[in-house]
Formats: sequence, C-alpha cells, structure tokens
Amino acid sequence: MTARRSIGRISDAIRVNTPNYDYYYLCPELRRKRMIPVVTRVRAKSLEEFGALVHHSGEEYIYVLEGRAEIHTEFYDPVVLEAGESVYIDSSMGHAYVAAAG
Repeated sequence: MTARRSIGRISDAIRVNTPNYDYYYLCPELRRKRMIPVVTRVRAKSLEEFGALVHHSGEEYIYVLEGRAEIHTEFYDPVVLEAGESVYIDSSMGHAYVAAAG
C-alpha cells in the first residue's frame, strides 16, 4: 500500500499546447504514476489537418466531456463519440482524435 493521494484541479495542471491538442496534465506532483490523467481539448478539425496517425506505447481511455470527437485508429473505421461516451485503445495502434462536426 502506498496511500498516495492527489487532488486533480485544472488550475494546478501542467498545460502543454500542440497544433492538434491542448493537454492538461493533472496531479503533476505525483511521480512514477501507473497511469497519467490528462484532460485534452481537441483542436484539429479534420484528419488532414491532424496529419499522420500517432503511435506510442501504453493504452488510452478517451471519455468525451462535451461536444463530439471523431476517433481515428489504424485498424478500425472512424467512430464519432458524443458527450458521455468513451473508447479504450492500445496506443501502439496508430490513432488521432479530431473535433467532429456539430
């Protein structure tokens, strides 16, 4: 048991901006986490704007808080998620998230 605890407030998050996303890394004071909690604002509005699919180690759980997100993956057809919907993926599979119309 480690009994670690961290309150994740957006005001304390580490913000990283990229052309496709604004990332808010929560609970930054904890080191060696088993998972990395991130709130992400999707900026890209099309796969063409996004560019090449991203590959990296690990897994991702995507939960849409508001709006609509179009999830592109290397081996599956794109899917549009509405607020309250989610998907879990293997991050080594190419992937990209773009803001869906509407």
